[in-house]
Amino acid sequence: MSKKTTRIAVVADDPDMEFHILPINDTGIEPVDYKCVIRLDPTEEKTIGGIIIPDDRKDRTQMAATRATLLACGGNAFKDWDGRKPIPGDRVEVSKYAGVTREADPTDLVRIIQDKEILAVLV
Repeated sequence: MSKKTTRIAVVADDPDMEFHILPINDTGIEPVDYKCVIRLDPTEEKTIGGIIIPDDRKDRTQMAATRATLLACGGNAFKDWDGRKPIPGDRVEVSKYAGVTREADPTDLVRIIQDKEILAVLV
């Protein structure tokens, strides 16, 4: 019987050693080089007026999603960036239709993107 192991990343981002536990990359996808893995925000099932959105429209909306959570970064990601670099766990804004979309499981969509396709870190 195999056990599932999980990894937790702990980052100290100030001299007073205030620690933050980062989300676990549970997708089974480890990015390489300048790639990053992001988890897309879920799309709405209904409009504000209560109209149910058809599945094909939800798929198109999901492909155009621009807000996500950064899950993992490749070894060279953000090396040539100036200023604050995104770290796993940050909420980010990404380019529309950027990267390749994969299903980590049937209900969870992740996208593999280049580090340059991250436009901003949401605060």
